[in-house]
Amino acid sequence: MGEWGGGGGGGGFHPPEDPLPDGEEWLTEYYDDEYMDPHAQLSQEELEEFYAQHGHHGQGGLDPRSLEEIVEHCLEPTVSGAAAHVGKLLFWCLVFRVATQSARIPPWLSHFISAATGMVALAHFFYAAVAYLIVLAVVSYLALALSWRWTERMCGAVVTATCLAINTVW
Repeated sequence: MGEWGGGGGGGGFHPPEDPLPDGEEWLTEYYDDEYMDPHAQLSQEELEEFYAQHGHHGQGGLDPRSLEEIVEHCLEPTVSGAAAHVGKLLFWCLVFRVATQSARIPPWLSHFISAATGMVALAHFFYAAVAYLIVLAVVSYLALALSWRWTERMCGAVVTATCLAINTVW
């Protein structure tokens, strides 16, 4: 790794002499053969023959892949991944809507259902990190309720100090 300051260079960051360990490319471990260009394994003659057949001469232009390949390898994974995430959100929105609009319920119950379905939707995306949000929300609510009871004018400051303390300690 590089180092900061010193070295008679007047401070600043000084990069290492050899940024690549053992002279190898350090990104090669991140390459995955599954995503490599299928034409990368072809010889120069095979590439020229391919480009001659498809009207592409390696000088830019249109992608040599067919529409079916683009749909299969680009559009389908993108749409299915997005649908999986958006579908979960839409499902919990529908649950909330049906639960609160199908019958006349008190406002506190509507807020409770909103919080519960929101937490379940958050859990789909953030897993165990939702526990932190729940603890922060409960402690903030308690700080707000207690500060409102004792000092009405200091509610905002008390809740702010409580949230800062939780974020600092946690």
